[in-house]
Amino acid sequence: IKNLYINVTVAPGGAQTYTATLQVQGADTTVACTITGAAQSCNNTANSANITAGQIYAVKFVSSVTAAATNMNWGAQTDGH
Repeated sequence: IKNLYINVTVAPGGAQTYTATLQVQGADTTVACTITGAAQSCNNTANSANITAGQIYAVKFVSSVTAAATNMNWGAQTDGH
């Protein structure tokens, strides 16, 4: 999986952050990005993670302590093998 894109409905505000990280089999990968302040999107087009048949993947979404509540949408590219 590569080219992770994240969009949120509400920016975290101030110096607050949201961080999205692709996980494979429950472990964090280098496919991650952080949204800060007034921003409402981020992406990571530099890193990729290998996923083989039967492995479980997810996007972990973590907000800083006083970040605004939001909804998150994500998309990524697969090689389709």
